[in-house]
Amino acid sequence: MRKLLLVSSCILTLQVQGFAQPGIAWMEVYDFRRNDVLHDLYYTSDNGYAICGASFDPGQGDASYDALVARIDEEGRVVWSNHFGVDDALDRMRSIIETDSGTFIMAGHSGGSVAVIHVDGDGELVWMNTYANGRGYAIIELKSGEYVIAGHSGNQGYLLCIDFDGDVIWEHTYGNFHNQGLYGLRETEGGIVAAGRIINRLGGYLYSIWALKVDFNGDVIWSRRYLENAHSKLCYSIASSEDGGFVLGGQTGLDGNTIDALLLKISDIGAQQWAYHYDLPPGFRRESGTCVTRLGDGGFCLVGYQGIFGNQPFVLRVSSNGIERWNALYDFGAMERFAPSGHTFGAVVQDDDDDIVIGGTVTCLDSTGMNVIIFKYHREMLEPFFLYWHPQDTLLSVLPGDSIRFVVRAEDQQGDALSYLWVADEDTLPDDDTTVTVRFPDLGEYRVRCCVSDGEFTAAVTWHIFAVELFISDFSPDSLEFTVRRGTRVPFYVEVRAVAGGPVGYLWTLEDLLTGRESIVGEADSAEVLFDRPGDWGLEAVAYRDDASDAAGWVVHVRSAVWAWWPRGLRLRVPVDTTVCFGVEP
Repeated sequence: MRKLLLVSSCILTLQVQGFAQPGIAWMEVYDFRRNDVLHDLYYTSDNGYAICGASFDPGQGDASYDALVARIDEEGRVVWSNHFGVDDALDRMRSIIETDSGTFIMAGHSGGSVAVIHVDGDGELVWMNTYANGRGYAIIELKSGEYVIAGHSGNQGYLLCIDFDGDVIWEHTYGNFHNQGLYGLRETEGGIVAAGRIINRLGGYLYSIWALKVDFNGDVIWSRRYLENAHSKLCYSIASSEDGGFVLGGQTGLDGNTIDALLLKISDIGAQQWAYHYDLPPGFRRESGTCVTRLGDGGFCLVGYQGIFGNQPFVLRVSSNGIERWNALYDFGAMERFAPSGHTFGAVVQDDDDDIVIGGTVTCLDSTGMNVIIFKYHREMLEPFFLYWHPQDTLLSVLPGDSIRFVVRAEDQQGDALSYLWVADEDTLPDDDTTVTVRFPDLGEYRVRCCVSDGEFTAAVTWHIFAVELFISDFSPDSLEFTVRRGTRVPFYVEVRAVAGGPVGYLWTLEDLLTGRESIVGEADSAEVLFDRPGDWGLEAVAYRDDASDAAGWVVHVRSAVWAWWPRGLRLRVPVDTTVCFGVEP
């Protein structure tokens, strides 16, 4: 039998010509006399940079790890550097900020405890405190002057609020799954939004992206999970968006072997708005986004690395709605000075001149080993961008003889005048305006492309049109994946356009996606299906006549009133005076 076919309601092909990543203004590799790892980079009030991370001696164990902090001026020169650590403990700082008083506060861990280090403007220690068992990954300063650290303690998400002297104001743990952590946070109206990941061991190490909002006392306002129960979905960073929402950066596992860089957009109340994964060349099986920042035009920049061992770091530039503008990969391993692997980008900021600055770690072949790298791009020159295009779907089916009116609306980000070039297959059309009508006379595949240029850079949108004998022109429900309660009846239908000829046949097939068992549930243009068993179901509608056919497909998740509970066993035996935590998820 034919396997389930999912028909996407919109497959968008956007292409950019003549627009690559901007040139590099300067690049510096820093040897702080040991093996050095950069975890965070902060743009300072004097137009320089502060970095934090770890320094260690290879082969000397955890006791050799010290926290690294350094100041770099706007030209990339070292102003000062310092190391801090506790004897016989692994010390590592993951996040750094400049305070309003010009000092620096870092969050990370020392040994097995969350740690915070405060240094003055010259890098000298003011205080170093440890807190709960666990690790700190991010720190921000609130408008009210307190500091909030995100991380994990035990197997739970952890938030800690301290004052300027490092004294605890409040601390809380969050979550009731087997393994949860928070890696980034932002202040927002009425509270703090933190993001991280959940690993649910009940189903065999299934991952979910996690975000929650707390008030300024640490009490939960909302908590959400995204892209649930899949492979290797992790969030390492969060950035605020212009509309009051947030973009989460990390990675997503497409299957047990392939991992792509991920950007996920949520609203101010935690509702998912879009999510994109990015498969960058040359096609490594693992791509992990480590840090995301918002840029001055409302878009975002995500940095990370390819390969399990950091084979190639990458920079990915996207628009405010997640559409890729350019990407850059750095094959340090192909250069004479560097090792084949051990290269990562871990931080990205934008300065007051709108230049993008990247920080990371590279591994050298000489005795210096692992070194910090920082480089600065020249300011971007941006290509025209599309405000609107019609049809919005760029993969279209028509009947022979049909005509389609194509429309684009574009704007140049430098304010230059724009010109329009329309191409149908290889033929240039006489129209040079924002609208063109094209007729498709015969069976076959066609391509219509609109190129918009400001004289220096060109952006293009391409439609792929298939003139066929028969196709599904509409269907219901219009959502191709949804969840219903057990016992729900759902009506489905498809609408077909076909050239003149005999009657159109229909075949509706329902598949249990767990067992692969299939059953025929209809042979008309509509079918009503009763979902009376929980599980995941695929429904495929095929319309056919002679050798021509088209298909639409849905995935339906059927849930009982309670679809997850713990402990999983319904009969438990425990010692006297044991406390057991019970939970259900509706």
